[in-house]
Amino acid sequence: MQTLITNGLGVMGEEDREDEYLPTAVEQAEFTVFRGLLQMIPGLEVRLMESSEEEVVLIADLIQKGANGARAADDTKDMKSTIVNWITPKGQSLSPHIPRNVKSGRGFNHERTGALLCPAGLDWANTEGVSTYLTSQSLTRVKLVSGQIQVAGDQWPVFLYANYTYD
Repeated sequence: MQTLITNGLGVMGEEDREDEYLPTAVEQAEFTVFRGLLQMIPGLEVRLMESSEEEVVLIADLIQKGANGARAADDTKDMKSTIVNWITPKGQSLSPHIPRNVKSGRGFNHERTGALLCPAGLDWANTEGVSTYLTSQSLTRVKLVSGQIQVAGDQWPVFLYANYTYD
């Protein structure tokens, strides 16, 4: 990031040169990226032009730190643990336990995650018509797991509603 910004500022300073310097294709591509960065961050160009070299390095480091953080935030493997923390009631544990680093046993296959993912308008707790050996599972759960109920893209999960209640 430091190199991109430093080189970009250098090219901006050379735009008024009268000799016939032609940047290479790589330099042109880097400058295009630099210009895009200036457009994405309001006030960045003015701030860079008014800054000392040390401040430019600091700004570049902060932008790089933000980019690295965004990349990590997009990493779904970190979400597995976070979601387990979020759905576990304070002071309690989930039964059955959900390992923080494994995806299996989640979704409609687990009582808590299934209840949260259940499409609004369906009754996750419905046990009507369930055979006796499945009494611990709801009819809705059995049908969602087996694929008898297909969730359409316009069916929102109940966890998106206040107090998990669809009205």
